[in-house]
This record gives sequence, structure tokens and C-alpha cells, in this order.
Amino acid sequence: MAKQTGIQDDAVSPVIATILLVAIAVGLAAVVAVAAFGMAGNLEGGKMVSLTVSAQKTTSGHDIIITYAGGEDLPGLTGVFVTADEEPAAPEKMYTYPPSVGTVQKFRAMSGQKRVIVVGTFDGYEQILYDKIMYIP
Repeated sequence: MAKQTGIQDDAVSPVIATILLVAIAVGLAAVVAVAAFGMAGNLEGGKMVSLTVSAQKTTSGHDIIITYAGGEDLPGLTGVFVTADEEPAAPEKMYTYPPSVGTVQKFRAMSGQKRVIVVGTFDGYEQILYDKIMYIP
């Protein structure tokens, strides 16, 4: 029989390596979390404006019709830009802002299946208010 002369310390290195790997993973997760929460803090809150969008053919052309229904941020609306498949839709006339509840605005567009996007401006801040594919007769 062989005589055991000392304690085997082969298991110390794998335990230390495991502890170091866990510490590095926790540290990296903390750095990523701090960066992610830091970026989220810079986002501005969304604006609340209620509107309906429809389309109709009139004697003068094809119209996208916006009707304002309200929303707490409607008084801060300073302008609207409408596109149909990335082509600007021309307003029927010059509109005054902010619109009141029940105000109807018409924008000219080409007929067909189009992606209609309505972007509202609020003192330099822009927000998409409507984004949908619709048929313009």
C-alpha cells in the first residue's frame, strides 16, 4: 500500500475558476443593466391625441380624412404631416393649430392600397399618431 503523504489540492483551482467566472458574469450583467436603464431615462413620454383616419373619393380627388376626438395633449399639437406610401399628402387648405375636438382635416393622396402615416408635432417634438395600411378609393 502506498502511503499518503499530504493533502491533495488539485480541486482548489477549479473552485476558484468557477467563482471568478460567476463574479465576471455578475459584473457584466450589472454594467449592461446600468447602461440600459441610463438610456431609458432619456426617453420623452408619449403624447396622447385621439383621432380617426378614413379615406374617401370626392369630386375633387382622393382624400385622407383626419377627425380629432380629443386627448390631453391635443392643445399642444402644433402641426400634422401625412404620408401615403412615403409620398407627402397635400393638405386641402391651410389649417390652424391646435385643432379642437371635432375638427376635420383633409389631405389629398393617390388612390390604392397605401400605408398611411400621420405624424404630429408638439413644440419641436414629433410623434407618430397613426400608422396603418388602408385603401384609398
